[in-house]
Amino acid sequence: MQKGTTRIWFYDNMKAILMFFVVFGHVIERWGNIAFLYKFIYLFHMPLFAFCSGYLAKNNPKKVLTDMVYPYVTFQILYYAFDKWVLGEETAISFSRPNWIMWYMLAIIAWSLLLPLIEVGMTSKKGMIITVGISIALGIVVGFDEKVGYFLSTSRIFYFLPFFVVGFCIKKALKPEVFLNAMSKWYVKCSSGVLTTAILVWFYFLHDKVAVYWLYGSYSYAEGGYHFTTRVLIYLCTFVISIFAISIMPRKETAISYVGQRCIQIYLLHGFIIKLMVKYKVPNVENLKSGVLITLAAAISFVIVFILSSKIVERVFGTLFSLSVAKQK
Repeated sequence: MQKGTTRIWFYDNMKAILMFFVVFGHVIERWGNIAFLYKFIYLFHMPLFAFCSGYLAKNNPKKVLTDMVYPYVTFQILYYAFDKWVLGEETAISFSRPNWIMWYMLAIIAWSLLLPLIEVGMTSKKGMIITVGISIALGIVVGFDEKVGYFLSTSRIFYFLPFFVVGFCIKKALKPEVFLNAMSKWYVKCSSGVLTTAILVWFYFLHDKVAVYWLYGSYSYAEGGYHFTTRVLIYLCTFVISIFAISIMPRKETAISYVGQRCIQIYLLHGFIIKLMVKYKVPNVENLKSGVLITLAAAISFVIVFILSSKIVERVFGTLFSLSVAKQK
């Protein structure tokens, strides 16, 4: 952190928690007997990541190239090589169809390139409301197009766009302390907490009727076999859970704050570990009870996040995450 700057620890803490859930979700992705937990995580963790990305976004084309395009291209190649020569999978390299987790890197690139257009509506409160409304409308309307899907992550880019736009709008409209103080009011915590609990209970009993790919934002309504009103309902639930998460997130520096500062290295590298775990079926979770599975997954996720957020990993692999770092070395 440079001298004279004030770091907003809230976002570091938020990203650290969300990064744990990203890894945790990928660890349990194929463990069907705790599918409820997996689906519930997908209700909020990537939308909140998009929100944080929006709040921290800056209209800087050079940074888009050095910190977004560069690692996207680099890791697309690395994951292709890994899948082909380590996992033995028949695959073809492509930059238009992101390899699994790389979709989010492509989404951030797209959102960052849209910033000049998004900023047009940032000149007034009315303009901000209209901009957010348009982004939500696009997130809903894109589901009607059966041709929009994994190509360039177009479907997901529009599906998660509202959360990015909301984050950017809040950054432009309110000072950090004003926003965080408003969100930490007791009535915000209580009301959003009660609603989140209600959603959790409701989701527990009805999650079998919810296809997980509805939460990915990758499929059209026709492909996924669901109605656009379902996406609207998902949006509403996501916003409520997000408000609750923001309201209770620590504002000061914590023991996990440093993890939030190194999210990019955790995100880009953890996929290799998860892919190896899947290939060799490690751990063997047959006949394990739900409680044991959750504890085991949490422990594995903690270890992965702890290792990949270390300074050693940053030093060794730093040139892969940013072109500016690569040039310095």
